[in-house]
Amino acid sequence: MTPRFVFVTLLALAPGLACDWREFDKTVVKAPVASVTAPDGFSSGDFGRVLLALDPPRGNAKAVARFLAASPENPSVAVMDFDAVGGVVPHNIPEAVLADMIAGKGAVKSAALLADGRVLLGSPNYGTTSTMPGNGRLFFLSVKAGDLGLEFVLIKGAEPPTGSRRLGLGVAAGNISGSPTAQDFVAVSQTDVVLYEDGSEQKDKVFIASAQPKCAGVELSEPLYQSGVAGFRAVAVGDFLQGNDADEIAVGAPHDGAPGTVLIMAKVGGVLDCPVVLSAPADLAAATASAFGTSLAVGDFDGDGKKDDLLVGAPPERAFLYLGPITATSMPARVLQVPDVPPGGVTGGFGTRVAAVDVDGMPGPELVVSAPDLSYRSVPGGGQVFVFRSDGSLFAKVGDHDPEDHGGFGNSIAELKFAAPACATGAAAGDRTLLSIGSRKEVFTYFQLPGGPADPRCFGN
Repeated sequence: MTPRFVFVTLLALAPGLACDWREFDKTVVKAPVASVTAPDGFSSGDFGRVLLALDPPRGNAKAVARFLAASPENPSVAVMDFDAVGGVVPHNIPEAVLADMIAGKGAVKSAALLADGRVLLGSPNYGTTSTMPGNGRLFFLSVKAGDLGLEFVLIKGAEPPTGSRRLGLGVAAGNISGSPTAQDFVAVSQTDVVLYEDGSEQKDKVFIASAQPKCAGVELSEPLYQSGVAGFRAVAVGDFLQGNDADEIAVGAPHDGAPGTVLIMAKVGGVLDCPVVLSAPADLAAATASAFGTSLAVGDFDGDGKKDDLLVGAPPERAFLYLGPITATSMPARVLQVPDVPPGGVTGGFGTRVAAVDVDGMPGPELVVSAPDLSYRSVPGGGQVFVFRSDGSLFAKVGDHDPEDHGGFGNSIAELKFAAPACATGAAAGDRTLLSIGSRKEVFTYFQLPGGPADPRCFGN
């Protein structure tokens, strides 16, 4: 199957923007939204539920934006490039490169971009047999330009710590050790949170959270929104506590049949401790309370210049914004829910995925929340994504113009960096960020949203 573009109707866009909206129906590639499907050679029909924005190369009009998409069903990974006019250049990663992952039957369920440009992939089902869940494994993907296009190198990480099961349910990166040159990353298993200092998997550089009693909430069963083929465990890194030179780790700890929590972990001495635990608000319905912590996103939502604010998803009906510094007594500054839905109405898994994405072009990100099971255009499970301003007001709601039955629009969200080429001028000049949304079979990238900045592409050049 080859990548394709479709025209996606949003709202009437005003004339005078970088692209004349009246021309969108004449040239498909000028549509404000591109829908990309799996490239030829991608071995899974599942494409878009694992989505990671990558840094594009500089000075290359053929690759001004880049993302990685993977299937949580089987070992299939692709890197997709947008050129300066928004055309797609697909790069399917060959099975020969994925050989170790394929041998262990471990699909990718989580991904993070490391400081040195490598991509960290979590494969929690790696090594699973018919009688026992696998220990999981981390993989490190390098993407480099070669004479014949992109070249890929995949390195399998070391064996997980003893007793760990399904390592790679979630991964994240940040400066957790406090070293000015740190390239730390963290991986979550079914029972542990494992910190790898400075990009190393050596045993003296590994810290396991379950050593501390206050972190005991890590071991838990998976509720509805974290189970099944697309199961994941939310983990994020940010300066949540402040007052030191290190970041902290936030781990979502939903519970099956009990209120969920979010554990804020910090490296203290040679271990990880949990100085702050956020609990689900007491007034939530049982199902929503148990799913508190299903998804997490970090950003500077209050404009203080620090990435210390945390957006917490609690499907099927809520998302909560906590402003940093976060303490044991912190209360949500904003409570988000599906607009215009009365109490008891259908909410479609609102809060399944959350993200911080600069959509309006103004300083600071917006709060993006998906409801992938919500009906759209009368299609069951078509899915919708809602974009809120930091004050909680609605900025935009988007969906597939031609939704598929249970297509799951909003199964993943990413902030895609677009390195605007030299042809861009005025409001379109310089790096921009684009909203990208994954469904079960497609990835939608929004070059323009009503009320947002001008389209950054180079039409006519």
